[in-house]
Amino acid sequence: MHQAYVMHRELRRKSRGFSCQEITDAGLTCPQFNALKLPWDSRRKTKYAENVTYLKSLAKPEAKPAKPKKAKTEKK
Repeated sequence: MHQAYVMHRELRRKSRGFSCQEITDAGLTCPQFNALKLPWDSRRKTKYAENVTYLKSLAKPEAKPAKPKKAKTEKK
């Protein structure tokens, strides 16, 4: 699981979760974010580009392999 990060006294540290701004800027909806089972921190108001790019990478749907099409059979 990925941890969200914040800057505290010029040092990078782990945060309790992603901020609302980061989630919306990544283009995620509430159901999508809940499906990822990532922590959300309601107290945070800041937005960090590192966290947004990580959420955007998760938001992209993975390519599914194409199913082979069945040949149509004619009925007589």
